[in-house]
Amino acid sequence: MWMLLISLVLAVFTPDAPPDAAYSLTLLSGPQVRVSLQVTGTSTGTTELRLQPHWGGIENDGGDVTALKVTDSKGSELTIEHPGTTQWKVTHQPSEPLTVSYIIPARELKPLLRGNDYRTRLEPGLFHMIGELGLILPEHFDNETLRAFSIAFHGFDQDGGSIVSSFGNGPGPFTLQRSGQDVRHTVILAGKVRTLTRKVNGNTVGIAIVGNEWGFNDDDLADLTARIIATERDFWNDHTDPWFLVTLTPTGTDAHSFSIGGTGLTDSFALFCNTGLTLDEASPRAMQVKRLLAHEYFHTWNGGKIKSAGEEGAGYWFSEGFTDFYARRLLHSSGMFSDAVYLDQLNEMLGQAAGNPARNAPASRVNNEFWKNQDVQKLPYQRGDQVALAVDERVREVSKGTRSIDDLMKSLLEKSRSGEPYSSELVLKLIESETDVAFAAAIRSAVVDGSEIPLPASITTPRATLAKGKSRSFDAGFDIDASRKSKTLTGVRPGTAAHDAGLRDGQTLKGLSISSGTPEAPPFAKVTIDSEGASKEITYDPLTPPIEVPRYIAKKSQ
Repeated sequence: MWMLLISLVLAVFTPDAPPDAAYSLTLLSGPQVRVSLQVTGTSTGTTELRLQPHWGGIENDGGDVTALKVTDSKGSELTIEHPGTTQWKVTHQPSEPLTVSYIIPARELKPLLRGNDYRTRLEPGLFHMIGELGLILPEHFDNETLRAFSIAFHGFDQDGGSIVSSFGNGPGPFTLQRSGQDVRHTVILAGKVRTLTRKVNGNTVGIAIVGNEWGFNDDDLADLTARIIATERDFWNDHTDPWFLVTLTPTGTDAHSFSIGGTGLTDSFALFCNTGLTLDEASPRAMQVKRLLAHEYFHTWNGGKIKSAGEEGAGYWFSEGFTDFYARRLLHSSGMFSDAVYLDQLNEMLGQAAGNPARNAPASRVNNEFWKNQDVQKLPYQRGDQVALAVDERVREVSKGTRSIDDLMKSLLEKSRSGEPYSSELVLKLIESETDVAFAAAIRSAVVDGSEIPLPASITTPRATLAKGKSRSFDAGFDIDASRKSKTLTGVRPGTAAHDAGLRDGQTLKGLSISSGTPEAPPFAKVTIDSEGASKEITYDPLTPPIEVPRYIAKKSQ
């Protein structure tokens, strides 16, 4: 899912203008990583140090910070308070130069129940860290104010290792003019890493790969990544970013439970998936990788250079749904998706949206439950994708083919460059200005109240008409996340296969194996509950009965 992507701005520092903050990361035996930060404390004499407490669905336990020490300009160690798991507070002389140091240890972590594991990995031959969870930032730098930063890496080249990061390829030192939030919103990957580079209009794209068990050639991934990046930069007519990194880290090899996901970061994208991944054109895995890369890189603009006014879940219909729409659209326009694949992907989304139990949830529920309910989490992607489809065709109709949704997006970019961030309200007003009052009111009702979306009777590219079809959707029949967390079945809905199989609220959950299916294996559900002191295994088909869904059928050529 989306996390902020912004371009790197390089700066040159002189001895007379030292950086506002200087980071140094050193690989030690064990393995351990020592992080050192030189920074000036606040003028009040109290400086708070922070990690993100919650990020990307991860609850940060603060375990990346051990042996924390803060010294002043004389080398005297200062007293540290620890008011929260990811907060530390130190008292010092006003505007005192401080040196903050801590150790990131290697540690074993229990597997996550679901979602991408963004937690820091440190083991022999591998260091992978998302800065949000492991890179301490002073509270007075936790904003969008541009400052001078430097960062350097030491010792990571031992035993044939290498290092690459959002800041560049190699150990640095790197100097940059960025906000503290941008610096923390980064990825660092070191150890047995293979890094390839490609040039896109004179700028460098890095592709860093961990592991040897992939089902593709490194160059194939590098070429695909560069092609997607070039396509999206051409769309925006924006080739201003000198460096962008894509990292690929394996999550396992279980072909029956394929996992692929990632997160967009500052000048980078961290990709996680099973080593069974192939990029063969006929493989559905290749389509997933293309969609994921295209989606996350589009966030360079939608949510990055087109800045958000700060909306969270309630605004994801635009930041995520429109981005899904454009990922599919640009892969098609560049020839990476055929007409048939485009329509298959579109119809798959429409079927999933029609079968989503939360499909009519209002924006307020999305805002409150986005990280708590899987159905609600999928909703803004599906809703915004359909809205974008409808808006595009209505703009084309009203303008008699002279304008499209592309003009709306580029207008938002210009507004952002002039200092106006986007909000749901701004996007809805732009939709009205490009269409008409009645259509815009229907779109507003859909994204705010959960009303049905006015899908177009036909689409322009590829040429297709709206029809009806039958589809079965994945439906666990109960609240998976809440049940896993409480170890008690929760939210079992009458009329579902789960309820028909005997699952009920309040039953003690002892085991759960459930999948929406893969190209290699059909959907399955196996739930183990406690029944009178003994384990009872319940299996069922987690698909809904066939329901009528909208689908687009290719028009026959005249």
